[in-house]
Amino acid sequence: MDKLCPPWAETNPDDMPEEVLANPLLDKLFSFHEFNAALADKKDSSAPGMDGIGFDAIKKLPLKYKLLLLDIFNEMYSQAIFPDSWREAFVIFISKASGSGLRPISLTSCFCKLFETLVRNRLQWWAETNIWLPRSQHGFRKGFSCSDNLTGLLLRAEEALSTGREVSTAFLDVEGAFDNVNIDILIDSLSRLGCSSCPLKFIKFITHERIIHTTNNDTTRRSYKGVPQGSVLSPLLYSIYVTSIIEDLPAHVYISQFADDLAVYTISGDSVCSISSLENSVQIIDRNLNKLGLNIAPHKTKFIHINNKKIKPGSKAIRVLESTIKSGNNYKFLGIIFDYELSFSSGQPHSYQMLISNEHD
Repeated sequence: MDKLCPPWAETNPDDMPEEVLANPLLDKLFSFHEFNAALADKKDSSAPGMDGIGFDAIKKLPLKYKLLLLDIFNEMYSQAIFPDSWREAFVIFISKASGSGLRPISLTSCFCKLFETLVRNRLQWWAETNIWLPRSQHGFRKGFSCSDNLTGLLLRAEEALSTGREVSTAFLDVEGAFDNVNIDILIDSLSRLGCSSCPLKFIKFITHERIIHTTNNDTTRRSYKGVPQGSVLSPLLYSIYVTSIIEDLPAHVYISQFADDLAVYTISGDSVCSISSLENSVQIIDRNLNKLGLNIAPHKTKFIHINNKKIKPGSKAIRVLESTIKSGNNYKFLGIIFDYELSFSSGQPHSYQMLISNEHD
């Protein structure tokens, strides 16, 4: 499917939207209270970046040097001038739990991560105050957690089964989610929401380019297409970026989001109606993602058809783009195994039970 957004070109960090309004709350200098709150959020055991200075050392600074550091941060923020060393990342690779490849871990400057946290905290507060994020988005928000996604799905499924209805659920994967964020679209979206120049210029800086060092003594200068993996700001920026993907969904369709993890489900008394509604909803989400330069990965999509009508897993299927996805009986969603198993209780009709566990036996 053709992308509806223009082809990506390298972002110029000096380019800004034509109309960026001033915002006294977002542009004001950081207070010492904000500084201490951001620093207290950091673990002493966090690995340092290329400079070798960890949060344990920063926390031990005498008061006058913490105040001096805050003054430096505020000067950077107001002047939009940041150290080139903040672009450097030491990348190590660890094996994924599934054994299907390697996961890159980026070690960056703790000073940079502290500054990112200051910007993130203020931007998060502004986003929540102005209701930028939909209630379906539970990722990296105060008062929300993974359990909200799982509990909502489980309770609605139990309620549907108790009334003889069915639940068709698709677990979707956004292909290369963070890596494929179009920064120009992101900056324009933030600007339209009222984000001002100080945070926007730092976001431009942090997303434009990084110098990657590896254990093989290789050094690569990389211009980013998306938001950096492992960045303090990236989850919030991604959540803001994809707020529009649930637009035009029917009212009877439910969606749970945790950053780039999505679960979409429909409830109906009829299999054909439930599955047709789910397929239509997935198409709408994919169309909205395409406008942002993102798309669903069909080969990673999972489908579970929850019912108590003796319809076994594998009997139903949905179409996702050009792929046919058969129903399964379990899926690992947000680190939790969601099981849907046929129960053969002695003297009782066949029924299905739903379980959640940390491990699948």
